[in-house]
Amino acid sequence: MQWLFVKISKNIITMNNKLLINVSEASKVIGHSPDTIRRWEKKGLVKAERSKLNYRLFNIQELQELKEKLSGQSFADNYKILKSEKKTDYKTIELFAGAGGTALGFENAGLKHELLNEWDKNCILTLKKNRPDWNR
Repeated sequence: MQWLFVKISKNIITMNNKLLINVSEASKVIGHSPDTIRRWEKKGLVKAERSKLNYRLFNIQELQELKEKLSGQSFADNYKILKSEKKTDYKTIELFAGAGGTALGFENAGLKHELLNEWDKNCILTLKKNRPDWNR
C-alpha cells in the first residue's frame, strides 16, 4: 500500500483514525470513473463517509481491497461451499451440462447423476478433466 500514499499524499484526509480520499482520487486508485464510484456507493457496493461539506470520502484500505477484487488478484476466502452429508435417492439427468457447474451443485446437494449430456467439445474436455469419475 506504500505506492498509494506516494501517489495521492496531498489529498489524504484523516477522519476517525481512517485515511480517506474524495471520489475523484478514488476513481484514480480504482481505475473507474467518479460517476461509477458514486453509483457503487449508492448501491452499497462501496462504503463512503461524508465530510462536513457532504463530500463522499472513501477509505483507502477498502479501495485497495476493491481494486484487488476487480483485478482478480484478491484471494480472500469469503465463501463456503455447502455439501450435504447424506445422499438422497433422487437421481438427475442433465442435458446441456456445460462445464458441469449445475451438476456439481446437485452433487453437493446429495443428488446422484445418471447422465450428463454435452455437445460442445471444450465443455466435454473440461468435464473429463475436472470430474473423471463422471465419465463412465
